[in-house]
Amino acid sequence: MKFTNYNILILILGYILIYLFIFDPKISLIGDNATYFLLGKAVSQGQGFINLNDPLKSSHHFYPPGYPLFIALLLKIDPNSFTIVKIGNGLLLLASLIINYRLFEKFASKKMAFIVTLLLMFNSHILLYSTIMMSEILFLFLSRLAIFLSTKIEWNNPRPLLLSGMALVIVLSYFVRSSGIVLIGWFIISLMAHKKWKYAATFAIISGLLIGFREIIKPGSGYINQALTVNPYQPELGLIDFSDFLERILINLGRYISYEIPNVLFPVLSIDYSREPSIINWVIGLSVLLILIIGFTKQRKFILYIILMGALILSWPQVWVGVRFILPLLPFLLLAFLIGVEFIIKKALKIEKINPAWWLAIILIQIIPVWELHKQSKSDYSKSTENYLGLATWLNTQTIGRVICSKPDLFYLFSGNYSYRYPYSGNPEVVLEYFKSKQIKYVVLDRFFRNSQRYLYSVIRSHPENFEEIKRLPLPETILYKFNP
Repeated sequence: MKFTNYNILILILGYILIYLFIFDPKISLIGDNATYFLLGKAVSQGQGFINLNDPLKSSHHFYPPGYPLFIALLLKIDPNSFTIVKIGNGLLLLASLIINYRLFEKFASKKMAFIVTLLLMFNSHILLYSTIMMSEILFLFLSRLAIFLSTKIEWNNPRPLLLSGMALVIVLSYFVRSSGIVLIGWFIISLMAHKKWKYAATFAIISGLLIGFREIIKPGSGYINQALTVNPYQPELGLIDFSDFLERILINLGRYISYEIPNVLFPVLSIDYSREPSIINWVIGLSVLLILIIGFTKQRKFILYIILMGALILSWPQVWVGVRFILPLLPFLLLAFLIGVEFIIKKALKIEKINPAWWLAIILIQIIPVWELHKQSKSDYSKSTENYLGLATWLNTQTIGRVICSKPDLFYLFSGNYSYRYPYSGNPEVVLEYFKSKQIKYVVLDRFFRNSQRYLYSVIRSHPENFEEIKRLPLPETILYKFNP
């Protein structure tokens, strides 16, 4: 057995142990796990790409269909299981790790490929998304596969079958996440750079037709439409203009440098979005940025893809905080960071080889957040969440009509009652009219989601005659009101 195969065997066995250690059977409250699950369920039942929580069974127009289709396939094995979907994500991450190792051993050393993949395997952000029902891991898998396939192409005489396979993977990535548009652009530019004009034109036309088809059957890409607003959670602020866009880029750049890039590399570094970055945050962030720049100057492979993805990430609304958008870049960031650290240590100490203890120390640092994931997997929901889900479960014993609540898909999943999200408007009259237009019967005021207090409490306070309390769960208070129009 070759040394490379031993490395892969170690990675597989190590990953299985870690995954079992952090596996969480509960439905995650991060993002829209319930939305994806219900979309997949609708597809698996042959109802189409619809919103099950909507009594009108309206077609879904926000998320791309790729990940729900993946869920639908898994639900054919077990129709109502969260676990089967989570295991599917876990297997995708395992495949991504193996592809990542094979990719990096091609243009870096086997040692570096192994260390980077180990760091990915111990990264709590990646592990978290492997055990919840979100599209990040499927997109990571497809993007790694597309990039790996690109290394197999002999550009002087490319095989049409290989190019077609890579093109298919890239198009699939777009139907999983809108960020796949970056892979489309990267592939077209790569074809043009190698003067494969016919292939570039063909792929551009086919991609354009498929994107157009998606817009016809599912008008408007949710993320892209929201990105064009000043604030997706305050639509009354209107569309973004050029000055707003520049301000957005600068704010995002500062936040990524001071908070999110250091945190995605080393999850042990905590983030507190309630305050401005401290001097320490900036020192750490700028130091990491300098190391990354050194690393990328030493290893420039796929730099075009990294730049294009970075540009897209910086253009997203600044209220979309967190590391999830930069997860596709994490393998490249880790590689560049290690190359940069290796260069600095060799120069500073005037040595030729790095003691493996340096890399072991970096890996050991990652264990702390992994342990936190383990504890989280064994813990109960917060009291506010338990009240929200408890109220939904209580309603599952009866049909009460249409409900307004914070997370309608999650509420429907546990209650079986049709549910809507309240409009993000600070005008009580606008919210009240929305209730009437949707023929709402009940309203849930919770402490589970901060926007509930922001958008619902003011309506209930200003129009108490329209709301009759039906059930209250205490500490923190979660209240079910009957709406009387």
